[in-house]
Amino acid sequence: MKQGIVGIKPEIKKVDLDKSKLTVWLVDGRVIITPKKLFSFLRKPCGKAYISDGDTIIFDKADEVIHIEEVLGRYEDYRYKG
Repeated sequence: MKQGIVGIKPEIKKVDLDKSKLTVWLVDGRVIITPKKLFSFLRKPCGKAYISDGDTIIFDKADEVIHIEEVLGRYEDYRYKG
């Protein structure tokens, strides 16, 4: 029997930006909180955050996006290999 999150595709349910942190809620119940300073473009006002395809965060006033792998950690370790 598999336990934990192995084999579960990470999917973004909700995103929140406040003064100092980015909070990402995943469909499977995980909540990831990371300092905004780790994403340099978030130092400027980015407007409202939107979720695209369950794995990408886009902003209405920024040219950059954040992929779920960037929030979870190193891309090669956490990318979904479905």
